[in-house]
Amino acid sequence: MTTIPIVIVSCMRDIVQLKILLQSLEKFVVESADVHIISGDLDSETFFKNVNDYIKFGNNKHTCHLHTARDVLSITSSNGWVHQELLKLCAYKLFTTDYLALDSKTVFIQPWSFSDLKINGKYITSGLPLSHLHLCEFKDAVTYYMNFFEISPDQIECVEHCATPFVMEHRVLQSLATYFDSEIEFVRWFADVTFDSGDFTLHSIFSQKLTKFNRHITNTKSYFRVWNGIDVSPASLAHAFESKQYKIVSIHRRALNNPSFLMEFNKQIAKLGLN
Repeated sequence: MTTIPIVIVSCMRDIVQLKILLQSLEKFVVESADVHIISGDLDSETFFKNVNDYIKFGNNKHTCHLHTARDVLSITSSNGWVHQELLKLCAYKLFTTDYLALDSKTVFIQPWSFSDLKINGKYITSGLPLSHLHLCEFKDAVTYYMNFFEISPDQIECVEHCATPFVMEHRVLQSLATYFDSEIEFVRWFADVTFDSGDFTLHSIFSQKLTKFNRHITNTKSYFRVWNGIDVSPASLAHAFESKQYKIVSIHRRALNNPSFLMEFNKQIAKLGLN
């Protein structure tokens, strides 16, 4: 199976979750992969030292590459969350191919192959038609992006439920970068108008300006599940791990602030031998 690079933007705050993610990659991802970790911290030296101290790739099935923020972005944002989103958008500079973006709080819990990313040769996604935009969490951002990039409603086939893991397409990001006069202009614009929508929503809407929507819309819950900090039931988390329904679990940081949820998460992680 053809693989694409895996990109993880992380920082010291998420070092424990990063360790779990990398161990799960080693245990459950079938193919050998190139894993690129980009430091979101200004002090990359401390982060990289901790990565090397914490992370052991077992039998070295995967190749790990470490990058500073400066490797992909010439200017930083004072907003840490925006800075990390920009790093994922600009990581295309490291490759000539598409890449799979993962958050530190993603965990592979069953054997997974890169073939799981596609159906009939198209990347898998889930989403809503534009007529259901009022149901979208990022409806304000979608509307703004459509107006800013002069995208007509008939060009938008799907408002994607953008969540990690998400395939970032090289051609889309390269075209997005050249839409602005400079990287500084792009960074300032993104920092001002994100509406907390993140990088994936921007990628999704801009891609449909370039060409007809070319992803396979399906129910991706069979591949992963996302907790957004509201669904913090330990029972639902236990079901996700034990039912064998999901291959990937992605958990919002706010959910891990719930003590009972965090306890169940650590219990399930220990069962998988990821600790």
